[in-house]
Amino acid sequence: MMTLWGFLFLAFIVGAAPPPKPSQQVKVELEWEEIVGSTFYEVEVLRKNKTLVTTLKSPTPVMSVHLEPGYYLVRGRVRDHFNTQGEWSRPKEFLVPPKKIQAIAGQSSQMQVDPTTFMAPLKLHWDPPTGAHHYRIVLFNQDGKEIAKHESSQPQFSLSLRPGVYSYKVTPLTQDGVEGETFESPSMVVKSRPIPEVDDVIMEGENQKALLQWKKKTTLPTSVRLEYQKHFSTRWTRLHQSEIIESQWSVPPDLKPGKYRVLLWNRNRFGDVSSIKTLEFVIKPQESVL
Repeated sequence: MMTLWGFLFLAFIVGAAPPPKPSQQVKVELEWEEIVGSTFYEVEVLRKNKTLVTTLKSPTPVMSVHLEPGYYLVRGRVRDHFNTQGEWSRPKEFLVPPKKIQAIAGQSSQMQVDPTTFMAPLKLHWDPPTGAHHYRIVLFNQDGKEIAKHESSQPQFSLSLRPGVYSYKVTPLTQDGVEGETFESPSMVVKSRPIPEVDDVIMEGENQKALLQWKKKTTLPTSVRLEYQKHFSTRWTRLHQSEIIESQWSVPPDLKPGKYRVLLWNRNRFGDVSSIKTLEFVIKPQESVL
């Protein structure tokens, strides 16, 4: 009997695949070390459960086949000048991965947050590589820590990002979960916008009948804090704090005489705040309800 096969070399080439699934098949080139004295090579490609996929025959130790991505077994045997056939070699396992994503569109190295949501919309899309059934997208922060993971059946993905520095990885997978080569993005910076401060604050009326009003330049809620300062003191004591959507606030009617101040600022849903606007006023003793 002739000796068993030598080393197996694999090369994966993107090419037009035959029916029935041309978009899901990859051209695989199989190559063995040439066996001296051999005139004919026969190869069987099997699935991992050892069911036969195809049989290849060639006078040279190089042959090609179109296969869907996944795990396979391959074995071979040879014939010599006297038509003597050798034994099948021991099956070797090999992987046909999905092709790599070549480029992803939709990312910019720098993005600006939307002034109303304070988030930057990120919309990614790419050409589906051969053999990919779905995709795993992993998002990382500036420190390389994973902060989000998502799987998509479509070659696209969208999300909104807060200000910061990010990167992501996209991995194509077959229906059986076989991973292709991961696409790694460069870093992208999401720049913040300053939160508009409370502007044009005026006080109408006096003492307990006073009403604070301001121009509403944003849909963000306004935080209002009322503080009191005792005579000859430098320390302010908080009396009240609330968050309101309106553009006005009434001074409580039961304040005792003394010095007061109101602090106003806007806040977004992430806790980021604008600069603080401060307005001081005095409650006169003769006008006090106490």
